[in-house]
Amino acid sequence: MIIISMIFMVYLSIENSGLSFIVKWISAPVYWYLQGTMFWAIFVLGHDCGHGSFSNYHWLNDILGTLLHR
Repeated sequence: MIIISMIFMVYLSIENSGLSFIVKWISAPVYWYLQGTMFWAIFVLGHDCGHGSFSNYHWLNDILGTLLHR
């Protein structure tokens, strides 16, 4: 979640800056790609926990899977 927050803050600072329209226009797809990758990683971890393939400890899979899918 820290990386997701950092990417968001960088994107907001670019959007609220005095940079040119082109820089802002290019930053949006880069932001979407980076955030999509991070959220996909969270989904994959939660998915693996749901199938019990993340850890050998059932309780760890349950706790982590529940936290990631909330």
